[in-house]
Amino acid sequence: MPLGERLERLRSAGGEPLAPLWIEALPPDEALAELKGREGAVFRLQEARFLRLLGRAEEAHGILESLDALPPGLARLRDRLLPGAGADRPGPEPPAPEPPASRKLAELYAAQGDREAAAEVYRRLLEQNPGDEAARARLRELEEEPAEPAVAVLQAWLDRVRQWRRALGV
Repeated sequence: MPLGERLERLRSAGGEPLAPLWIEALPPDEALAELKGREGAVFRLQEARFLRLLGRAEEAHGILESLDALPPGLARLRDRLLPGAGADRPGPEPPAPEPPASRKLAELYAAQGDREAAAEVYRRLLEQNPGDEAARARLRELEEEPAEPAVAVLQAWLDRVRQWRRALGV
């Protein structure tokens, strides 16, 4: 189907091929003035969005409610702009689920220098398995006062040297 026919079909369905991008750069009140009198669902959606930015939610809601028989993409956008949907949900966002406790997660936190987060993961591991003595010992290490950074780096280096010596049998 030629482009002209597709554009006419889109317009007859209440759509617009492109929203004018230059409107986005304008302050909301100037953008509203530019949008007044323009035909098409895309312009009405933009008008509602700018009204909300100016704190005129009731007017925006009226415009959004009046838009019927929209193409699927524009209908989803309208639904996101309606109060109670998308970013306008009342109340705070639900907290992100806590990652499952594992030694690997704890050691990742420890390697990043976040001893408290690592200790918290070990505490959760101990809640799940109170008899885990290795986790208990590592938790005690993490809860101890950390060594000075230079000493900790040297200690880690010395530990690696000892591991290599044991591995090589030296």
